[in-house]
Parts: sequence; C-alpha cells; structure tokens
Amino acid sequence: MRYVKFIVGLVAVGSLLVACGGGGSGGSVGFVGGFESALNGEYRFIEYGASVSGGGVNIFDLTFEGDGTGTYQGVTNTSDTGPFTYKLAENGEFRLYPDPLNNPTFFVKGQTDGSLLLTYDNDDSDGSIHISAGVGKIDTTVTTLSEVDLQGDFRFVEAGGDGTTATTAVIDVNFDGSGTATITSYEDSDGNITPPAPVPYTVAANGELTIDGTMIGQVNYSGSVVVFADDDPGTDGFMSGTIGFKENQNDLDGDYTAGQFAVDNPQPPPTTSIYTYTSEILMTADTTTHSITGTWADSDGTSGAIPTPAIYSVDPANGNLTLPTGDIGQVRNGAFIAADIDPTTDPADPEETPSIMIMFGINKVDTVLK
Repeated sequence: MRYVKFIVGLVAVGSLLVACGGGGSGGSVGFVGGFESALNGEYRFIEYGASVSGGGVNIFDLTFEGDGTGTYQGVTNTSDTGPFTYKLAENGEFRLYPDPLNNPTFFVKGQTDGSLLLTYDNDDSDGSIHISAGVGKIDTTVTTLSEVDLQGDFRFVEAGGDGTTATTAVIDVNFDGSGTATITSYEDSDGNITPPAPVPYTVAANGELTIDGTMIGQVNYSGSVVVFADDDPGTDGFMSGTIGFKENQNDLDGDYTAGQFAVDNPQPPPTTSIYTYTSEILMTADTTTHSITGTWADSDGTSGAIPTPAIYSVDPANGNLTLPTGDIGQVRNGAFIAADIDPTTDPADPEETPSIMIMFGINKVDTVLK
C-alpha cells in the first residue's frame, strides 16, 4: 500500500484526543452504547498526535463519570481542559464526543477492557490524527501504591522525535521495587543498542509515576502496566511516549482492536519531509495456529485485508511478541504492544517508503464490562 501522509515536525501541541475526530472507518453513526456505567474513574493517557501544523506527545487525565459524561485535563499544559461525552458498547468499544450535541462527524474511537484504554483517530480529513493509551488511576480510599508495587522485568515500546527525525525503540527494564530502574536491553530505529544508565523512579499513592525526575506517567493497580512520557521538548527538542507490560506467560488470542502510529522519516532530496499516518487494525489471533487475520484502515482512506499467512510467535517464558512483519513487543492478558524499529523498506511492499511505527491493541470482551 502507498500512503498519503501529513508533513509534520514533532513539536509540542495541545491535546488532540478530544479536540479532533472524523467520520473514518466504522464511524459513530448508528453506534450503540448503553454500558457507560462500566467506564467510571480517572485515567492517565499518553498520546502520539500529528496535525497539518505539527505533532508530538501529550500527557493528560480523563475522568469518566459513569453516566456518559466526563472531563479532560492536560497534565503539563494545564490550560488544555474541557468536557466530553462518551458511549460504551458491551464488547468494550467506545466513542468520545467533544461536541456536546454528539455531532456524528466529530468523534474519537476506542477500545477498553475496563482497566486499559486505547483511543485513535484514523481519519485525516479534519487535519489531525492520533493514538493514545490510558491507564486507570488508583482509588486511594481503597488501596495505595508505592515503589515496592512496581518491580520485575518489563518490555516497553517507545516512539519519539526531536522535530527533525522520529525514532522508535524496544526497551527491556527491570524495576527493583526500591526506586531504581535498570535498562537491561535497548534497541532503537537509529541503530543504537547501548542501554542508558540506571535511573530513579517514584510511585505515588494513586499510581502516578515519575522516572528520572522528568518523565511522568501511571502504574496500574496490579503493577503490571506502565505508561510514561516526556512531553517537554526542552533544549534538545526531544519528546517521547512509552508503553510497557510486565513480562508474563500469556499468549495472543482472540479479537483485538489496535491503533498504529507510524512515521516515514525524511528521505534524500527532493523528498525531505516527515510523513505521519495512523491505522485502525481489527484482527483475530488464533493461539492454536499462531496466525492473524483481519483488516486495516489507514488515515488516508486506504484499507484492506491483512495479507495471509500471517504467523506470529510468543515466547512462552516471558510473553515477548514477534508479529508477522517482524515487529516486536509484549503481550499480557487481553492486550499487546509492538514497535517497528527497522526503518528499511518492506520488500513485500516496495512502493512504501521506509517507516517506523508503534502499536497498541486491546482484546474485545465477550460480555458486559465489570
């Protein structure tokens, strides 16, 4: 497939999650909710976004009231705030509507399993696209977290950029439960493989996370899912967003909704721009045959079926994932993450320019969310 993409630089921008949207594949027309009460509480999101004027990483909190209404609040950009409404279906699919009148052409799509949330906009007709991942904050009236609740081996996928080029990385990290995080393996799309030095981390009572004093994020209630981001370009211009799962012995199985955020870095002249696109991927993974079937729909309006055979593998010892395209990541019960850290052209798709990507998927549930 050949993509028509935005020309963007990775710069600080306001939240795109509830400030954009569009018709896109699957639309909101005829979307049936009715299970809004199952989505209730505060979630911290990291977002990868792009628009015709720029792109970057954002951190913000969304509060779902359980009645179809909610509010969003920027974490770094505190002036970025406002209301939204939402609809939640029985299988965990949902729609966010920034327009209080529920304008059917103004929405964001998503999937949740109750504790994790994925949102994505794969329609660029309004001039902006994004994907984001959210983790529920801890109700401190019920329990509290600290550094001891974040320990063990994790695999992370990361995407970032400095305004000139973008990078992706797959990072293995050990949290010691006492406030020190050690990177045990590191590989990025620039070819770097040297792990950075250990860094300190803190976990607040509600699960809010700080790494190395500058990156902020969230730990889930079981200490098995982490999101964090650096949304301050500072002096080097670099921003990044990172999603990680604790290593486990789960497999990839069932029906998933996934969002993908991809970047084509500048090519030799005269093509010297960064192009960005998002994709919606609706897929079924069969744990018996370790094969994937499904469809994809890109933000330029192109779509199609996932080529078959599409064979994936999961290491039974730790849940490390390798997708049919060679992209690597991590599974957990009901979700997966993956990244493409190889910027070379796919031989099976010679028209596609070299690109890198990050992907996040959540299993659709069979019954009403609890």
